[in-house]
Amino acid sequence: MKTSCLLFFAALLLTGAVRAQDDADAPATTALKRYIRARMDARQERADKARSGRPAPPPYAGLPDTVSPTLPEDEGFVRDRRFPGEQVVADVSGLDAAGLTLPDVIEDEEWARLPDGARIRRDRSRGYEIWHYPPGTRLIHRIFLKSDHRLIELRMLQKQDDDASGDGPWAFGVYRPDRGLYALTLYQERGGRPESVSLPLPGRFGRFTWTRLPLSSCRDCHASMGDGWYQYADRDRAGPCGFVPLNPALLTRWAAHYQRRHGYYPFIGP
Repeated sequence: MKTSCLLFFAALLLTGAVRAQDDADAPATTALKRYIRARMDARQERADKARSGRPAPPPYAGLPDTVSPTLPEDEGFVRDRRFPGEQVVADVSGLDAAGLTLPDVIEDEEWARLPDGARIRRDRSRGYEIWHYPPGTRLIHRIFLKSDHRLIELRMLQKQDDDASGDGPWAFGVYRPDRGLYALTLYQERGGRPESVSLPLPGRFGRFTWTRLPLSSCRDCHASMGDGWYQYADRDRAGPCGFVPLNPALLTRWAAHYQRRHGYYPFIGP
């Protein structure tokens, strides 16, 4: 219990700082980050041994090959103005030379949907709150080019069925435009090179490059750098970054929107 609480409060201290800083951190913060990562490596090692050589499922297991760009609106997802703590992680080049940052060129939306009638169970048995998401929970992150509101990428997380541990993994998907739909990007997972697209800079000549993230890096980042990493037993079960207990506005603002749309409050527990 003491170790779990220490890790949880360490997460609170490092919210935002872990993502925004690197070697320039103060010595105490750097030491704390190393401690957390060492604990996570040890946790992963125990999980790997428990699997007895069974390979982890691929990060995209269970996701559809293609989706509609209007999937959130079509299937009853509920949008919040922004999940607090969530940010866009992207591999881009060509912005620095133009004196621009990522928020200058893109805008994004986040949506969530639970299976019909299902609720997220709030659990404080460890001395701090974690959430148990029902299998079938889906999160959508749509990323648009700011200049013309063109949808350049759709990202999806989906909670899979519970396994023998009682806690199933999350699937991660990155979708690219493909003949009116959005297709799952699996270049690196199939041994190819990552896909890069050239996009126009806003209001001027010139372009920047957007490279789609490999799905394995999505899972690794969510396991170690997001606001919800302390909830997950190991990297293979890493899930949401911002749609987590550290963002209490989800219990009020997003939940109120969800209740109006679907007729019930989407959380249960203390």
